[in-house]
Amino acid sequence: WFEKDSFRLAEVYYSNSENVLDLRQKRELGLSMLRQRKYMPFLSADFLKNEKDSVLLFQSMTASALSQPMKKNELTELRDKIGTPSVLRLDLGKKSPFIAGLCSAIIPGSGKLYCGRKHQFINALLMNSLWAAQTYEAKVKDGYNSPRFIVSAVFLSFFYIGNIWTSVIEAKKYHYEQYKELEHEALEYNTLLVNQ
Repeated sequence: WFEKDSFRLAEVYYSNSENVLDLRQKRELGLSMLRQRKYMPFLSADFLKNEKDSVLLFQSMTASALSQPMKKNELTELRDKIGTPSVLRLDLGKKSPFIAGLCSAIIPGSGKLYCGRKHQFINALLMNSLWAAQTYEAKVKDGYNSPRFIVSAVFLSFFYIGNIWTSVIEAKKYHYEQYKELEHEALEYNTLLVNQ
């Protein structure tokens, strides 16, 4: 009845129709509004008033959660209200860019590990270790004034500073990516509920 891109049609049908929507149509309208990211209009829709259907209640909780930045304690409250489907197992806590940068300054790549990027941690640690070993060998064999040492030290500096910078960026992206994953899984879960 309502397809993915038919929010406008659904809105026109609902606003111009004197007919009462049946439960299936309400669920599909709600899902259509969620897919279009129309969270606030969904929450203020007339067809939700005095509604006790569990699917529509889950849709309204999803819209409420996705319409505003979510803190860790709010996510816990939402989990308690509706159970713990895979949709809500994400940790939406923010990662501190300062801590990520500091960790990477102390141990190269550890800021990426702090943000949950294990492969990037291993890569950064290996690359920085290899360049540090190369620079140390150049210093021992050729001394501080050799071109080999200078080039190795410059590359080591680029990798080290880049490692810190990208750890800061990863920490800033962390919350946004977790939110997008939650939004995607919530829409999939709502689609499954409506199609049951």
